[in-house]
Amino acid sequence: MRQVHDVLKSSREAGYTGTLKMMQVMCEKGLLVRDDSGRPQIYRPAVPEEQTQRQIVRDLIQKAFGGSTHKLMLRAVQTQKLSAGEMAEIRKLLEKLPGGKP
Repeated sequence: MRQVHDVLKSSREAGYTGTLKMMQVMCEKGLLVRDDSGRPQIYRPAVPEEQTQRQIVRDLIQKAFGGSTHKLMLRAVQTQKLSAGEMAEIRKLLEKLPGGKP
């Protein structure tokens, strides 16, 4: 909890009790899990980061791109400058997918 508060207060004004309340609400919504077995209480994500990212991307594709992964990919590549390494990594991933080149 203290680590989260320290990060938040460095980027904006955040009171300790406000941070605590926010994390309690996140626990109630199932976003965080709290370990009460010791002091201080330990908070951790309820689901792995990759699972959360996948769900956010699925929602984004549906809501902002009308279900079109193609449109999302085109916009992402047009919007962000990619390094040569990133482009190579994307090419490798695409080649592994069904329909990718051998």
